[in-house]
Amino acid sequence: MKQDSNYSRGQRILALAGALVLAGLYLAALILAFSGSSHAPRMLMAALFASIVLPVLIYVYQMVWKGIHKD
Repeated sequence: MKQDSNYSRGQRILALAGALVLAGLYLAALILAFSGSSHAPRMLMAALFASIVLPVLIYVYQMVWKGIHKD
């Protein structure tokens, strides 16, 4: 059975890739939180910052794309 979807295969693949990147960032933040390295606090903050900023940037990019390409 083929399931109907409003999203193309490319969009679904990009969504899965984005979810994997975010999961990797959360895992990195968790590992960095428990590591004893002197650079851990800065790397932890970078991972947390990226996990917040990347989805926001992707959302803004989608809004701009839809605004430019009004099909």
